[in-house]
Amino acid sequence: EFRRVLFRSYRSDSFEITLPPDQDNELEYKVRMKTGATLVYAFTVTGDEQHPEWFYYDFHGEQRPAPADGKPIVMEYRQTTGISGNGALVAPFDGVHGWYLQNQSDKPLTVHLKLSGFYDLVPPGEYGNEGKVEPVAAAK
Repeated sequence: EFRRVLFRSYRSDSFEITLPPDQDNELEYKVRMKTGATLVYAFTVTGDEQHPEWFYYDFHGEQRPAPADGKPIVMEYRQTTGISGNGALVAPFDGVHGWYLQNQSDKPLTVHLKLSGFYDLVPPGEYGNEGKVEPVAAAK
């Protein structure tokens, strides 16, 4: 049986996310996706290339429960260290999908993230983008 799934328009965005070396050294950034939507991503990290093991990331997805006091669905995709990464995701459920980023270095690090696919940006300050990340470049 053929099932047509309607996705958002194809888009591409670039981000520069700076993580300080102090107590505020972590941040989560996610985008909204529908089940079956595809996201392609690539990132590099600059600031302490001598110690790639000091940058940790956790790529995962979350679906908030209804009612709000229920248990969320969380699916882990990748947890590792390193100063570069890339891949693709076909969303297994409607929700927010993205990264927990952590700087374990004693220097500020900048994550240069590029996304392309069928997703919506989470507005700054909302669940999935509490760190108020905004794109530095967006292609239509």
